[in-house]
Amino acid sequence: MVNTADPVIFWVLMIVAYVVMGTLLLIAVAFIRRGQQARYLRHIHTLHRQYRPVLAKILSGVKTPAAMEALGELSLNNLELLVDPLFSKRKLTARQLVFLQSLCADLGLIELWQRRTVKGHLSTALSTGSGVQAKPDRALMRHLLRAKSIRNLGRLRHQPSWPFLVKALDDRHSDVQLVALRSLGAVGAPESFPSLCERLHAAVLGESASPPLPALRAAMVDFDLACAPSLLPSLRHTDRRLRVQ
Repeated sequence: MVNTADPVIFWVLMIVAYVVMGTLLLIAVAFIRRGQQARYLRHIHTLHRQYRPVLAKILSGVKTPAAMEALGELSLNNLELLVDPLFSKRKLTARQLVFLQSLCADLGLIELWQRRTVKGHLSTALSTGSGVQAKPDRALMRHLLRAKSIRNLGRLRHQPSWPFLVKALDDRHSDVQLVALRSLGAVGAPESFPSLCERLHAAVLGESASPPLPALRAAMVDFDLACAPSLLPSLRHTDRRLRVQ
């Protein structure tokens, strides 16, 4: 029989008990999270199975009131889950892109994505000014959603969104800046080109390290040749570093 009166044995048993309880707790948490993930995946599968035919008809140009009413009953979160594969995996034709842009505008998704880019810009300014940090998991989720929203606006080539994309270049996260640059290049709004020129100057002259110079160049190359006159001040600049860019 174990002598629990012995302090050494007592503490050994206590440590073993705590280890066993901790292990069981971790196993329980793992099972709970696995169950939540399985329910989430089932929800996405059901959502796509039910509404993918409706979405396919709209992308083919058949936009009926019944289809719009069915999609309008979904929450914005579910709508994002439904259309996300169109942005992340599938390459759309120019015709399908027009229909998708119209659909996203009608359902309020474009407004949601624009609002996220603005909130991300404001939250960055507030956090750096107040010193208050958000919880890591929530901050990461907002960061990912903001990057996805910027990506979606770019994939849609939504020209009215260019001011939101330019503001996203001030995000403190470098990957969000890169997504914003790619989206600006995809949108190709001439009104946004001068802002990229200003940032090009700042990067070349060492006044700013972000966005990075190679990414800026790559985004500017995607713009129409009609924007070339905006580069004349750079070509005439007294600093040789700007002229060779």
